[in-house]
Amino acid sequence: MTNANVDFFSNAQHVDIGGNAQINVNNHADQVVVTPGAGGRTPIEILLYYSATGCLYNAADRFDPPKCAPETREKILRQIEKWVLEDKHGSAALMWLFGAAGAGKSAIAQTTVENCIAKGLHAGSFFFSRIGATQRSEAKRLLPTITYQVINIFPNAKPRIEKVIRDNPHLFDTSSKSQMEQLLIRPLKSKWYRKLFQMFRPPKARLVVIDGLDECKGIEQQKEILQMLAEALPLLPYPFRFLIVSRPEAHIMEMFRKHPAFKNISFDELDLSLDADADKSVENYLRQSFEHIRLNHRLAKDELGPEWPSQEAIDNIVKKASGQFIYASTVIKYVEHHKFFPHKRLQVILGLEIRPVKDEPFAQLNLLYMLIFDSASVEQWEVLQCLFGILYLSTLQQHKYLVTSPYKLESYLSLEKGELLPMLDDFLSLLQVFDDLTHPIKIYHASLFDFLLDRDRSKRYCLEIGLAHRRLAEFFMPSDVTGTDEVLSLTFLYHCEYADLSDSLKAYLEEFPLLYNPDSNLYWGYFPFIYHTYLMVLARKEFNPPGGQSWYSVHLRKLESQLDERNSSALQPVLPDLQAIDLGNQFSNDRYILFTKFVKSLFMNDDFPQPLEAICELARGGLKDWESTTITLKYIFLAALPICQPSSALYRAYCVFSRHLFEEIKDQEIDKAIKIRLAAFMKLPKPRGSERDWEACRAAWPLAL
Repeated sequence: MTNANVDFFSNAQHVDIGGNAQINVNNHADQVVVTPGAGGRTPIEILLYYSATGCLYNAADRFDPPKCAPETREKILRQIEKWVLEDKHGSAALMWLFGAAGAGKSAIAQTTVENCIAKGLHAGSFFFSRIGATQRSEAKRLLPTITYQVINIFPNAKPRIEKVIRDNPHLFDTSSKSQMEQLLIRPLKSKWYRKLFQMFRPPKARLVVIDGLDECKGIEQQKEILQMLAEALPLLPYPFRFLIVSRPEAHIMEMFRKHPAFKNISFDELDLSLDADADKSVENYLRQSFEHIRLNHRLAKDELGPEWPSQEAIDNIVKKASGQFIYASTVIKYVEHHKFFPHKRLQVILGLEIRPVKDEPFAQLNLLYMLIFDSASVEQWEVLQCLFGILYLSTLQQHKYLVTSPYKLESYLSLEKGELLPMLDDFLSLLQVFDDLTHPIKIYHASLFDFLLDRDRSKRYCLEIGLAHRRLAEFFMPSDVTGTDEVLSLTFLYHCEYADLSDSLKAYLEEFPLLYNPDSNLYWGYFPFIYHTYLMVLARKEFNPPGGQSWYSVHLRKLESQLDERNSSALQPVLPDLQAIDLGNQFSNDRYILFTKFVKSLFMNDDFPQPLEAICELARGGLKDWESTTITLKYIFLAALPICQPSSALYRAYCVFSRHLFEEIKDQEIDKAIKIRLAAFMKLPKPRGSERDWEACRAAWPLAL
């Protein structure tokens, strides 16, 4: 508006311009303020104008809100109700309930509100949300909405609150602290209410639930709400209970733990990650939901029996859920779709059936993860790529040596001390970082890496695992090979095999020395595997350009030369298998793991001073003395299988005697790793000349199939 137009309303106040609004002019600031409310609106109508009724517990915008299913989160709900009813000597109190993204926090909040309404303990609630109308994420809507609900609980406070609104047309433009004081603290401190509280001592506590604080727009606004509540708590004349529900975002945690306002009050915390019954609750929810599908789905009534789904299927989903309800509810929503057979959709979830084109079984979960990554600061995305890649690798059996504490991760990622924690702030709803920075980071969601490794789901955030392997290869790269620990060299080479190799790594590998410290106790134990892994690295296309020099062949000849010089009978038997490796069809990851276990078992066995030679002798002789062979050696044969070609003598001999081992252990409780080895054998091709023995092995131990 121009100055001329301002002059037209010079110093005008409370001018009705229609539409139930007023215009007020400040000539000094050239400022025009349009205020709803005069023009016929009542104070309650003004209060409603500034409220967000879509954030109420029963709002149409929240139709069919999440709730706790029967027999789920029972201890948590009881704990909250007990806290509400505790005698705090007439004082207000506050509790912070927090948990990972998708943990079911809003379901707990909704169920708590409904339970409190049924028992006359509810004062108000506000459910923040970034989804839907903008008002649902605005901090300025909180206190008007709570006040509107409180009026219904304390109708005698209504005239005082109406007067405050009528006398302060700009009240809702003031800070939340000012609004709290004028709308709730002062009206409830009236003489009438003081007498009422004295008559009914102790007064019944009333609960106010503020859910999804982290979804309120603006970090500063979230912090202002917390500070306002902390400062109001000692001043409120009524024993309100404020339940704040959010993710454990860094700035929210810092407010509760370090802000001066919270040091002057006592408050309770409820961490959902400590709920020992979370898995049980998820399982109960799944059983109830599958039962409903089985009995009511139009395509399932005649198809599914009471045994559907299997206990194994439920256990699989519970494990993936990691105590977080978002995964379980996503599975149920996908399976229960009325247009499809539920049992077939469950097969897709379990990975037992191919996912149809354009089908998105985890759409709800994908949206959650994408929202978290989209809202994060990803300027250093390559570092975060490596971070999540290393966290993923640490979950695999063959990488259990990786330490995922913040201190160690900074070393892996070549970061300065203290540089990692700020990067993790945006992901605290997915990861738990402990105060003890030497403690490994906890991953809340087992399904997170399914998302990050599937490009169709994670899109631009898909992990490039080769980058993580490259960082780890650079970290484990020996600086002085003359005295290097063989285990370190082995770890370095393993990561090189799968890394997105940098030029410096390639140059180092081309000059990688053949021998380290022959006098080392571990030297002869690890040397064959170091060399095998080194040759696998050199088999990569980067070292074998078309028409160029084959580094694989060059170094294989060097190995032969070294063996001739050392005249090592313990190493020569593996040479034919190394030579027989088909570069066009390298080991699968499973076979590679088995080879690792083979070497470790092989060279830690004191019974055989020259174990490789002993094994090959036994193989060539067909293991005639099978009964007297140690069980350790029998397992070594199983582990040795992946390095054998179908045409080798060791493979053929293995098939002759292996069925005896299957028969010997098929009814016993055996180590899971042994089962994996046996199952891996079943996937290998039939050996020429031993087809009958191979078939006998398959028949002897069906579990391995």
